[in-house]
Amino acid sequence: MNKLITSLVLGVCALSFSALPGLADARDTADITDWYIKEFDSEIIVNKDSSLTITENIVADCGNLPEKHGIYRILPTFYQETATKRVHTPIKLISITDFNDHPLKYKTSNNYFNNTVTWKIGDPDITVTGINSYKIKYEVQNTIRFGNPAFDEFYWNLVGNFWQIEIDNARITIRFPKEITQSDSQPNIYTGQFGEKNNDADYSWLDDNTLQINSTKTLSSGDGLTASLTLPKNIITPYQPTWLEQNGKYLWLLLPLATFILCFRLWSKHGRDPKSGRTIIPEYDIPSNLPPMETSALLGNGSLKTSAISAGIIGLAVRGVINIQEIPKQGIFGKADHSLSLLVPDYLSRTDLAKSERQLLSALFGANTEVKISSLKNKFYTSLPDIKKAVRSHLVKNSYFAEKGFSLQVTLAIAGFVFAVVLAMLSGFALAVIPNSITYYIVSSVVAVTIVFVFAAIMIQQTEKGAETVWQIKGFRLYMETAERYREQFNEKENIFEKFLPYAMVFGIVGLWVEKMKQIYGEEYFNHYHPVWYAGSLANFDASSFTDTLDNLSSTMSSTMSSSPSSSGSGGGGSSGGGGGGGGGGW
Repeated sequence: MNKLITSLVLGVCALSFSALPGLADARDTADITDWYIKEFDSEIIVNKDSSLTITENIVADCGNLPEKHGIYRILPTFYQETATKRVHTPIKLISITDFNDHPLKYKTSNNYFNNTVTWKIGDPDITVTGINSYKIKYEVQNTIRFGNPAFDEFYWNLVGNFWQIEIDNARITIRFPKEITQSDSQPNIYTGQFGEKNNDADYSWLDDNTLQINSTKTLSSGDGLTASLTLPKNIITPYQPTWLEQNGKYLWLLLPLATFILCFRLWSKHGRDPKSGRTIIPEYDIPSNLPPMETSALLGNGSLKTSAISAGIIGLAVRGVINIQEIPKQGIFGKADHSLSLLVPDYLSRTDLAKSERQLLSALFGANTEVKISSLKNKFYTSLPDIKKAVRSHLVKNSYFAEKGFSLQVTLAIAGFVFAVVLAMLSGFALAVIPNSITYYIVSSVVAVTIVFVFAAIMIQQTEKGAETVWQIKGFRLYMETAERYREQFNEKENIFEKFLPYAMVFGIVGLWVEKMKQIYGEEYFNHYHPVWYAGSLANFDASSFTDTLDNLSSTMSSTMSSSPSSSGSGGGGSSGGGGGGGGGGW
């Protein structure tokens, strides 16, 4: 009789345990090639303040594999409600223990770039084998969705789509407040990879307020388990964000404001040019015989345009240092070219040439005495920094610019790049501190960095002499633009047309300058005029064709001299889901 009773008891126990989906046989040790989760048993308590208290009991097995220490759990601190709205879900860890509530060693890592928190559980100095148990308890805020006017929604990824290891059995028990019953809620369960709607799970109500969900097959790496339940309105209260979460996005607007104030103060002290305030009056010659490139740089606050280099070349041609010859295009698809010939091989020792002009000649010819403009393509650009340096050196040495301005410009430009990198690196952290502020952060960061570069561009400071010279240059331009008023001054000077032609290029008034000269010198003069420094299609002078030829030459030289070899690259682009989820693995 006793044997019969014992047999019946054992039989009932065996049937009872076999009916529990969460209790599966461990895998054969020989078949284990990595950690796997034998049991993922989670209890989720839905609180009325829209928070969840979650306890995950994880049974993991690594067999007899060497150098295994534990597992890690990754959780996101947000969910994407819409394409443009990211909802912050703050997480608070309560405890990490074994099933006997003995604390386990772990390390917390916050990734502010992808807004996740990771708990790496285990001791790096201790290896483990076989079956190990982990109990992770934490609280998540702001989890319930309130966007639908007819109902609230519990939409939660119960396991996570980003586990790197398999989960043989998952069992999730969800406990709702007593006011929420099974008659009020309609569950929808989804499994599979992110976005899939497979049905490899079933559910049952353990009581009126408790829902249990069980997986019906092994969850492979990347598989998730999501539950969506409609809830009656006005039972769960929305999450009450902190002042920082609610208004913090506006704090980012202080970033460009503070940047502007700092840069403005620096510019006011070290970059503001002296004010003239005087009326512009005509000047009948370029002040201090300033070369074309230096004139352009002084007007441009130290910036040298490629068109100014073209003006510098024409200036050298007008002065008899080089000769320009037009090369007609060959064939239908050919392009016209120009050849430059060096007429003064000893230019490096010529004191009547500015250092920048000698640098320009060196960049053009090197050891040669003749060069085609087309041959400079993708080569000349390497010499631009030296030419610009020589121009700036001339302006600083002759006290047109304060020397400190250039060093401050470089410092501020470098600071701008560093600032941009730092802001990009801190973006994840910033958005974790102040959620849902990505637009404000990006716009404020871009504006702040732009402010730095704008002030860097204008940081070069003119001296009193520089400001006076700029005033005179503007007067000289006025003189060139209204030349017909000053015929007497023109008659007093020789070769005025060619001498001032490079400056007309700097000012962008070549066409106007040619017309003014034609009015002053008359048709007869220009009927016999031909520039000795240019050999080409201009058999007889024509104002329109001369301007077009000069414009085309300048455009060709500018594009050729600023060109650099192009570089190539490539790029590319990126339901089971919901809030929560995350993943993990073993280590």
